[in-house]
Amino acid sequence: MAGKAIGLIEGAPVLAKIHARGGSSGPIVDAVATAFAQTGGDNPYRSTMQAIVVTARASG
Repeated sequence: MAGKAIGLIEGAPVLAKIHARGGSSGPIVDAVATAFAQTGGDNPYRSTMQAIVVTARASG
């Protein structure tokens, strides 16, 4: 489960803000991994995914 949490935290722009404030991603990754395990299980993790895609084109 840590892999998903690592990707979510360390692969996002928020990591720069965490480091700028003197923080470490480790405790945040651990907390996110724990939350993932509580909501979707840890072996295997299961969740639903949804995407809404909108396409627009100017007329005329």
